[in-house]
Amino acid sequence: MRLIADRPSLPPLLQMSFVRIAHRCMTWAFVLCAGFATSNLVFAADAQPEWKVKNMGATINSAYQDGWATITGDGLTLYFSSNRPGGFSEAKLEDGWYLGKDGTPTRYDIYVSHRAKRSSPWGKPKLLSKGVNSTSSEHSALQSDDGHWLFFASDRPGGCGGLDIYVSHRANTKDDMAWGEPRNLGCEKDGGPNGPGIDSCPNFDNKGNLYWTSAKDDDPANIDFKGTTFDVKTGRASMGKTLPNSTAFMDAHIDPVHGYVWGAYPNSMGGSDIYKFENSERQRDPTKWTNPVLLPAPINSAFEDQVPAPTHDGKVVTFASDRPGGKGGLDIYEAVRIPKRPTRSTP
Repeated sequence: MRLIADRPSLPPLLQMSFVRIAHRCMTWAFVLCAGFATSNLVFAADAQPEWKVKNMGATINSAYQDGWATITGDGLTLYFSSNRPGGFSEAKLEDGWYLGKDGTPTRYDIYVSHRAKRSSPWGKPKLLSKGVNSTSSEHSALQSDDGHWLFFASDRPGGCGGLDIYVSHRANTKDDMAWGEPRNLGCEKDGGPNGPGIDSCPNFDNKGNLYWTSAKDDDPANIDFKGTTFDVKTGRASMGKTLPNSTAFMDAHIDPVHGYVWGAYPNSMGGSDIYKFENSERQRDPTKWTNPVLLPAPINSAFEDQVPAPTHDGKVVTFASDRPGGKGGLDIYEAVRIPKRPTRSTP
């Protein structure tokens, strides 16, 4: 797993402490000795559906970092971020998926790709225009169901903290280059959702509710799930509230429809992993979801597995991973649920 480029030391606030590989033994010692228990963590998974996982291939992935992907509800449009050559930021092959060789956040640009149907190959990715992209880092792009709104995270100058959530609007939903000038959703001190630290991985439920992950400082280990409202008529969002199912660990991404989670919890397979709230299929309110259950292989691996994004029907989930066999650093993968075969009852 390559979180950062080889480097003897990094500033404390920029260290990727959320991975905690070196502290795993200490974490489990705490769990065993202190009798750790919480209603928000589960250490044994129930029966899980089977998945077929495949790398999206050279059309989507490169030798660089390719991740932070989301797929539209119909499964036909993919947004992702990459630090490959040809973007607005300088491409650096040696940079890690989060931090670069110089200890600053890796600079990503947002791309989009389409396919005619789910069985069709993905088309050549297109770099979104300047405005959405900049010489800073842009990632975690998510399109609303109606195709008019694009939410994303950026650390461009003029924000409220280290990483803020922005939104862009377009009138023509068929034009990938029609996105208007992005607008910061606003700072907490002014009644908006963005705080002084990290605000990232926005997810819109298309019912007026916006979810994301947030920390008051620059340490990703401290991020929690948050939620607020977003008005599609005005493009405005209000100050958020921390969700009750946030944990003491890194809560990095929440899907408000099917309950998938990206987190760094003590029972991970390695690095950070993908989970699913145990009651998310029965309970539709994300604030009432409990017990994130670790998904088995081949979704998770001993490496980084991040940002699960499902289609509306839940039959396809995209995610990023730096597992062996990829094209470069992080690669984007597509998981397709395998239909359960009917079983015959014996007389």
